[in-house]
This record gives sequence, structure tokens and C-alpha cells, in this order.
Amino acid sequence: MVPSYSVETLTSRMIHAVNSCWHQSDLSERLEQWIAFKREEGFSFSRLTQLHFHMYQKEESEHVLHLSASVELMMLALDVMDDLQDQDNMNQPWMDEPSVSMNMATGLLFLSLDELRHTSCQPAIYQMVHKQVLQAVHGQHRDLMGRAASEEAFLDVIKNKSGALMAFAALVGAGAVTSKDHELIRIYMEDFGVAAQLANDLHDLLRMDEKNDLLNRKWTLATMLLTEEKGEENFRIKEYYEGRMSPDFLIEEKESLFDWVGQSTVIPYMKVMIRFYQRKALNTLYTLNVDPSAKEEMKRTIHQLYPHS
Repeated sequence: MVPSYSVETLTSRMIHAVNSCWHQSDLSERLEQWIAFKREEGFSFSRLTQLHFHMYQKEESEHVLHLSASVELMMLALDVMDDLQDQDNMNQPWMDEPSVSMNMATGLLFLSLDELRHTSCQPAIYQMVHKQVLQAVHGQHRDLMGRAASEEAFLDVIKNKSGALMAFAALVGAGAVTSKDHELIRIYMEDFGVAAQLANDLHDLLRMDEKNDLLNRKWTLATMLLTEEKGEENFRIKEYYEGRMSPDFLIEEKESLFDWVGQSTVIPYMKVMIRFYQRKALNTLYTLNVDPSAKEEMKRTIHQLYPHS
């Protein structure tokens, strides 16, 4: 089993970093609440950091804890900024006071970089952090500037957003101990990031609650493909996305609408796309000459995204 830090240990490290910088202030109290909220979702990105560290170094090291905290602080900051920009996740604790939250997120960005000071990582790691986060910013900018109008455009945006952030988490771990395989890690983690986002989009299309992507007019590859299906439902969904139809019809005709979605070609097509990017990621992972146990756990992580690949 590859060593990992418990959620409690990682949470404590993140809170310690916050209090070391902004001791007993309103700012630190709010950030502690954010970290506790994020903890409930789980710290999945830092697990990628730990796995890739231990691919190249078997021994446990306290440096991994600081690397993990740095990654999760960065991801929290970017999540907050993403929600403030998209205005589509209003239940999050940072949505009440946007200007205050933007300032706090800015502080988290720099706190994330400051946390790397506690490690013996090579200077190149800062370049990797900057490169991957800047790539994600570019992807987010393209997403904010307008709807992608083709499958190719969607996949490119996803690669530059989700893929870049997956690669960021992995490269922080690997880059702390080796200068090998960085490009291969970037490639396969970007593919894994695309698969993960497509799986998330499919889940949010099929969920039967208030967070359903159709109900919220979310524009994803899955919902775009639905607007290209044939049938009366397709026409009405187009009208809804154009603001010419009330969401009431989604609620009133939920059962028949979801039957139509479930029978559409979009569902099997999305599953094929998820498998395709899983296989791409796995094929690159197999080429890495790294610790077998860490490699096997990463393989399981990719499979668990969609277990029938």
C-alpha cells in the first residue's frame, strides 16, 4: 500500500498554514470554515501528489504533507474563483460575499506557494506549478468567453482546464523528487483529466435533483450533443437553452424527458469517450518505469472513474 496522509492530518496542516500567516483573525476563521467544507468533498488532488511522489521515492517523507497541503490550498483557491466567475454554484460558503471571497482566494494562491518553502523541492517545481496553473487559467478564460460549439472545442477546453489541474497535482509530487518523466506524466494526467470531466458531465446530466445540468442550463459536451438529437424534446431543450421556455416543462415532464435522455445516443457515446481517454491515460502510464505498487494504485484510480473500461 502506498503511504498516504489521513484527511485529518492534511486538514490540520492546511489550517496550520492559514493560522501561521493570519493568526486569530476574521480571515483565518473564514478560511478554516472553507477548508472544513472542502474536507467533506475529499482531498482527491493531493492523493495524486502523494502517489506520484511515491512512484519515485518509497520512503515516507514529511515533505509530502507540505506538497499535499500546497496542492489542496491551490485547488481551493481556484474552486472559489471558478464559482465566483461562473455564478452557478450558489450553495458554496464563499458565494455570499464575492468581493471578500475573491480577496481570500487570492491569499490562498500565495499561501499555496508559500507552503512549498517547507519542502526540499527543486526550483523547477515552481516552473511546473506556474505552467500548469496558467494553462488552466487559459482554459477557464476560453470557457468564460463563450460556449464551445463543437466536440473538438469542448475537448480542448477540458484538456486545458481539468487536464492541466490533474497534471499540476501529479507533477508537484513527482517533481519534488525527480526530473524524469515529467512530459509523460503531463500527457497521461491530461488524458485522465479529460476522462474525469466527461464522467462528471455524464453524471450531472443523469442526476435527478436540482443540480441536474439540463435544469441549470449548463453547457457541457453532453448537453450540447443532446441538442443535436432528433425529436420534439430536442427542440424544446434548444428553446430552453435560448431562454424561450420556462424550466417548468423540465419539472412537469421530468419522467418522459429523462426516458428520452436515457434512450438517446448521447449516453453510450459519452461512455465510449470516457473509455477512450481512460485507455489513453493507462497506455502512457504503463510505459513508466516506477514503483509497482504506486503504479498499480494509479491504475486502479483511473479504472474506478468508469470501472467497465
